[in-house]
Amino acid sequence: MLEVSDSMENTNGLTNLEKKVESSIKSLLADKPEFLYRMMEYQLGWADENGQPVFGYSTRRAHSLFCMFVCDLLSGNPDRATPAANAVELVQEFSQVHYDIQSANPENRRRSTVWWIWGHAQGINVGDGLYALARLELSRLRAVGLNDSKVLEAFQFLDEACLELFQSQFEEILLEEKMNISKIDYLRIAESKTGSLFGVAGQLGALTANLDPETILACYKAGRKLGLAFQMLDEIKSLWGDGQRSDPDPRLLNKKRIFPVIFTLDHAEPKIKRELGGLYFKRVLEPSDLQRVVEILNSVDAFNNCWKVMDSAFQEACDMLSPYSQINENTYNVNKVLADIIGLKS
Repeated sequence: MLEVSDSMENTNGLTNLEKKVESSIKSLLADKPEFLYRMMEYQLGWADENGQPVFGYSTRRAHSLFCMFVCDLLSGNPDRATPAANAVELVQEFSQVHYDIQSANPENRRRSTVWWIWGHAQGINVGDGLYALARLELSRLRAVGLNDSKVLEAFQFLDEACLELFQSQFEEILLEEKMNISKIDYLRIAESKTGSLFGVAGQLGALTANLDPETILACYKAGRKLGLAFQMLDEIKSLWGDGQRSDPDPRLLNKKRIFPVIFTLDHAEPKIKRELGGLYFKRVLEPSDLQRVVEILNSVDAFNNCWKVMDSAFQEACDMLSPYSQINENTYNVNKVLADIIGLKS
């Protein structure tokens, strides 16, 4: 059983950064009377199906946290990155709404998905609305002192990241009917899918800190590796536990090619490969089938091998950012902060 980082209270200022992002995004939606915005609040975890406020539900705002952390690391003033952090978080939520529709997920984050409650058409509207709000938020960078040239660059960074995200989701759907997917293909698509948004979070964090192109590129590359680690960690926890869920991972129910499965298909004996393939091509996976999938993965030590690949990507991200940890008076332990951001605890 994996342990998830209990709290970010002991990491310099990180909890406060998360609160700032949540408060800022809430303010964007609070004065809008239309129910569309209550549906957006539902997606963000702040409202129930009737649009009434809910309390106690939380989800990690990892992308926006990384954006603000990078800005703080480089400049000591994370508030400059707030509009950019909001934009990245809203794009993440937009992409999640559309991904749930594409994957026919009835449930995500331990609650019903937007499309499952309100239908495909309204789900698309919610996702599109979140995307539009993200772009409006990015335009607020002028208010924190960025000139028009920098703001235009920020829009370019975000649009390029979105295009890469859409392309990776397109490729992922194409691969759903293929049984044999190489490790190289998986890592490329995963870094494009999850790494694209973490990458732009790093770019925008460095841009709002008024850093040079070389530093912006370094933060972009670090973000991509952190995003890859984040996705792989999420897949590992979905199979072997994180102390928060006992129900089957929706990606297995939808027969997505997650890395532990791909690793096993590469390393298992032919008989085991055939059995795993047979399970994946069943019309409906039963709970006993899911348990058997995990048993097969354990037979080739998929947990430890996948953990090594995940940890390698994580360490790459840390190594890229560690040289910047002495720039301002907030001296960060970069490894610890990044681990807290993605929920990693060894």
